Amino acid sequence: MPENFKELLKQDFSDLEAAVSSWQKLGKALEEAQGGHRHKVTGPLHASEWEGVDSRYAFAKMEASESQLGTAQSDVTSVATVLDSVHTKMKEAQENLRRAVRTAEADGYVVDDDGDVTDSRSCPTDNADEAAQEEHQLRVGKLEGYKNDIEYSIRGGQ
Repeated sequence: MPENFKELLKQDFSDLEAAVSSWQKLGKALEEAQGGHRHKVTGPLHASEWEGVDSRYAFAKMEASESQLGTAQSDVTSVATVLDSVHTKMKEAQENLRRAVRTAEADGYVVDDDGDVTDSRSCPTDNADEAAQEEHQLRVGKLEGYKNDIEYSIRGGQ
């Protein structure tokens, strides 16, 4: 029985998609906050040629804040990228798994709820003709191929 078969086959990725979107929006908001602060606060203060002890401390503090906004934006964007990458890989693995199941079932094999693949056709007896035995051997090979396709798809989602 392939581990995680049912979970991957039925997984709904809408929460992950929403998380990616939220992290991307937060990254954009932080980027805008950093740019806005430069253009609306520190930029005009520098342009006014503000000087003195207070200005040095204030500019140092404001530059530190802008730097923190930039770092936060970078970190948040990295989280969004990782989540998006996970989503892409998981969705691809799910599509591959669903395709493998459809292909096996279209070829007359049965895929149960645990991901086990069986042949719906009966096994020929020992006294069956050579053609029937060869066909059975081909089906056994296909059966193993479908099992491997399912396992490979699941590993792609891990």
